[in-house]
Amino acid sequence: MQKYIKKNKTLLLIYRFMDEAIDVRRLIYFLPNLVRYVRSLLAYRRVSAGRHCGEFVLFPKLHDRTITTKVDPHYFYQGYWAFSRIYAIKPREHCDIGSQIDFIRYLAATIKTTFVDIRPIELPLENLVCVNGSILRTDYPDCSWPSISSLHVIEHIGLGRYGDPIDAQGSEKAAAEMSRMLELGGRLYISTPVGRPRTCYNAHLIRTPRQVIELYPALELIEFSAVDDSGKFCENADMATFTDSDYACGLFVFTKKR
Repeated sequence: MQKYIKKNKTLLLIYRFMDEAIDVRRLIYFLPNLVRYVRSLLAYRRVSAGRHCGEFVLFPKLHDRTITTKVDPHYFYQGYWAFSRIYAIKPREHCDIGSQIDFIRYLAATIKTTFVDIRPIELPLENLVCVNGSILRTDYPDCSWPSISSLHVIEHIGLGRYGDPIDAQGSEKAAAEMSRMLELGGRLYISTPVGRPRTCYNAHLIRTPRQVIELYPALELIEFSAVDDSGKFCENADMATFTDSDYACGLFVFTKKR
């Protein structure tokens, strides 16, 4: 059914709006999963014979019984990719702009990390400094960071999705600010959707790999890897094969040489 919805633009638009109000997929599977829950509850009551760990209460979880563990390949592979590259360099300190919290947590376990976000973490953690700020303008001096990352972030900036100001040049301004902050010889790690160029308001922007590189004219590309539309991780990929992707994930490493 989802394949049919994706082919029909009107149904797809309706689905996207409905999915913001309710989880459409959970709604579809609610009744069969509820039946399975009731059956398992009766079976448990029979075998437990009233022997419980303290009070017995109903706490239904209906949607976790899946054949495989559900995971977004973009986030799974980008975390592995960025962490392995950063750890191999072992910079004296690292600055991340708005990446996934799990990535930040594990990075801070090995490297002194500063996390900048308009919605900062409010949980103290050794080796981690959280800063409430916008990548459109920071107080950091020029060339002040040896290592910077921003994973699946730049495509959102300026669309207002996360409470940031509306700015059609948000991505360009953010890229310029990160380029300014990076010190000579430093590394910048960027991930962002790549494929057929389009603005999916207010979710994200999608650019070709070349268009992403053009956001960083002051930097030099030293690696392009990617996660393709099928979820396959492709190290040192051919950029030309991702120009017409639907929603691939480009993984870019830049350096500043001048």
